Amino acid sequence: MESFEEEDRRRAEKSRQVALFRYSLIQEVIDPALSTRQRGALCRRCVVSADRRAGAYRRVRPAGHRDRWTLDRWVRDWRRGGFAALADPEAVRPADPA
Repeated sequence: MESFEEEDRRRAEKSRQVALFRYSLIQEVIDPALSTRQRGALCRRCVVSADRRAGAYRRVRPAGHRDRWTLDRWVRDWRRGGFAALADPEAVRPADPA
């Protein structure tokens, strides 16, 4: 049986991997020197590349008509809280000892 500490470490690593994946998709889009038009074109390319790069992260891939909204949300999260804001809060929820 997995100890609570091991489970917390596993969850923290999973959350870090989610944040890394999300950052890999938005890293070009967050350049403040980009115009709105350039940013839109990059977002469209990011959505397409998400399908190719999702791999093991299939669960965190933007999906359906909300692709652009999802990327926009991740960009807003990053601007508000940096890399830590991209982490999946569900993945770091502490284990319930009960």
